[in-house]
This record gives sequence, structure tokens and C-alpha cells, in this order.
Amino acid sequence: MNLNAPNRGRSVGQDLEKPRKGRQMADQVTSLLEQMGSTPDEVAKFLQAQGIKGSRVNAFQCPIARYLLRRIGHRYSVFPPCFWYSPEKGEPAPREPIEKNGRLPQNVRAFLHRFDHGDYPDLFEPEPEAKVPGYL
Repeated sequence: MNLNAPNRGRSVGQDLEKPRKGRQMADQVTSLLEQMGSTPDEVAKFLQAQGIKGSRVNAFQCPIARYLLRRIGHRYSVFPPCFWYSPEKGEPAPREPIEKNGRLPQNVRAFLHRFDHGDYPDLFEPEPEAKVPGYL
């Protein structure tokens, strides 16, 4: 999985120790999100400095979800106003699913609203080229 080229050589979740479980996991996510900046522009600058890009209106591939995957090593879906822990295919469902979820801080909600509406184009993941049937 190629999250972004600047991350080559580092494994997912390498930057931070793995969270333990439940409420601690949600608290860790909230803390990371709050540290990104207090305004949407600060969040965008933070993500750009980290080399994170993402897709608009995509809960699993937005820059915030990709940042969490890189930092924690767990997949989250991010759909304002909340984030949800998303087990990988074949991974058992968490025993305490509600405790692993949480509300997005206002700084991140505002960033995502603007990102999804076209602001911060330097953080957009390039769209794959459409293939016409019968052509390579």
C-alpha cells in the first residue's frame, strides 16, 4: 500500500508506540489530532510537512485517516464529526468498539470541511487516470 512516497522506508505505525486498547486508543487519537494545529490552515501545514496527501470525501483515504494509519498503525474512518476504529479484513471486531471511537476536534472538522470542498489542493492525492474499455 503506497500511502505517500515520502514515507518510503518507514513502516506504518513506526513513529509512535502502539496504543493499548479501548478508551486509551481513542484518547491517543484525539491527542494526536489536537496537536496538528488550532486552525484548518495549521492542520494543512502540519499534514504537508508530514508528506501526507489524501482523497476528498473519502473516510478511509482522507489525509487525517492516512496520518492516523501512519502514526498509530491502525485504520480509522474519519467522517466528521467522528472517527471510528476500522478493523482490517480478517481482523476480529474489537470487543469494545464504542470506546475506540471518538469525536474529531474542531480544528480537524474545519480542515476536513474545507479540504472536501476544494481547499488545500496541494494535499489532494492525484486521481487515477480513467481507462477506456479496449484501450491500455
